[in-house]
Amino acid sequence: MSKKILLVSTSATEMGGNPTGLWIAELAEPYYAFKAAGYDITIASPQGGACPIDAGSMKGDALTADSKKFMHDAEAFGALSHSAKLDAAMTGFDCVYLCGGHGCCVDFAGEKATALVSIVVSGLCFPLLLSLLCLLQVFPCSDPFFPSLPTIERTLRRRQSHCRRLPRSLRPH
Repeated sequence: MSKKILLVSTSATEMGGNPTGLWIAELAEPYYAFKAAGYDITIASPQGGACPIDAGSMKGDALTADSKKFMHDAEAFGALSHSAKLDAAMTGFDCVYLCGGHGCCVDFAGEKATALVSIVVSGLCFPLLLSLLCLLQVFPCSDPFFPSLPTIERTLRRRQSHCRRLPRSLRPH
């Protein structure tokens, strides 16, 4: 039986009056690392449906090889375009991975994050990988079922140069 991963993207299109969304590499790179390791992947977002992509992640050095591959992969892009709506009743995942981008500052906190918080709290026994704004927080990921973790961790650490400071409400305690 294969392991199941829930990749969570933002649904936010705006933050502080500026356009935002998912930083595509923050989803594409772990998507392919988990896929290569044989995991079943579900992409979800607070509102479900199409996930907005931050335009800044689609140009220059920010547009990685995996990002380009993802945008041309009908199955992968279809899953992002038709993401499942986060629901507190979502269960059965071995890991929840919160994909980065500034949009997560809008809907991964406060009242908009009720379903997400319920999923995380109900599954505290599984590894939780957060790449919120490129800051890797791993709770506890010593699980032998995650051979791709070093690849993902290296990827996220490379992305730190593209990051801004987290708001106080999202900083680790």
